[in-house]
Amino acid sequence: MWKDGYPWFSVVEEFLREFGSLRVTLPKHGQTDTFHFNVAEAVDDVDASWVQENYAERIGTNKLCVIGQAHNDYLLLFMSDAGKVYGGYDDYLCFIADSGVEAIEALCQNSPVQEIPERE
Repeated sequence: MWKDGYPWFSVVEEFLREFGSLRVTLPKHGQTDTFHFNVAEAVDDVDASWVQENYAERIGTNKLCVIGQAHNDYLLLFMSDAGKVYGGYDDYLCFIADSGVEAIEALCQNSPVQEIPERE
């Protein structure tokens, strides 16, 4: 099923059922950094066609669903049908973790991410 221009699949539903209300604020460089898994809030801040046409193509899938936002709402978070979590902001795209739970840990620890280059 498609919702708000995004495919909806069981791994997303399972993750959001458990963590959909999670909002975390962390100290970072003398300030605060936040991330959340409020899909309704996140989808209002981005064009679904950009995610499906740019990010999905760069990752090599047509199955990406928004799950939240990070870095004070600048980074859109989305999950593939395999459960992998990615982040994107304009032309910037990165791989965050192999699962939603691992993404939470990576975001809390400010772990390095793997940038995914633009296609030529």
